[in-house]
Amino acid sequence: MSSPEPERISALRLRVMRILSKLLVLFMLILLGYIIMPYFQQLKVIIPVINMPLVTLGSVTILAVVGILLYRILADTLSLLNPISKAIRLIFKKMTMDHVTLIKRTFYDILFLITLIILLTVLLPIVGSIPVIGIYFATGLPLVALAVVILIFWDLGKILYSEVEQLADFIAEKLESINEE
Repeated sequence: MSSPEPERISALRLRVMRILSKLLVLFMLILLGYIIMPYFQQLKVIIPVINMPLVTLGSVTILAVVGILLYRILADTLSLLNPISKAIRLIFKKMTMDHVTLIKRTFYDILFLITLIILLTVLLPIVGSIPVIGIYFATGLPLVALAVVILIFWDLGKILYSEVEQLADFIAEKLESINEE
């Protein structure tokens, strides 16, 4: 009879490999979009049935596939969150559930930042090509993203500050107890 630990480790390894392969496909797809779309734009081919330029159809298709890949990557990454927090808790025995919650919150913030950067990278060329209002969206989108990034870094800073403050209190208590002896 086999123990459940090797099965759990192989399942984790499979999840990590799946995430890495999807990230590679995502990177290649975005790179392909940036390489091929300028050529499609120069062709100025309009698809007759739907009366849409080929570059717009290609951009929308790539955006849809990127969105699906991002969703699957995030779902797989979030499924790894519990084993990661358990491993960290095993490494640091003194961690309480508050620490695990903070680690999860930090991990969610970092995942959100990565997703925001990828979406902004993909959306800017597409939004910029919209006639008349595209330039306004292309200008406003990075500003909104900057505001969100500032808020996320503020949240991460609060988490870090509270942890450093707790660590300083713990060290001060230990020094006082050593000093009293």
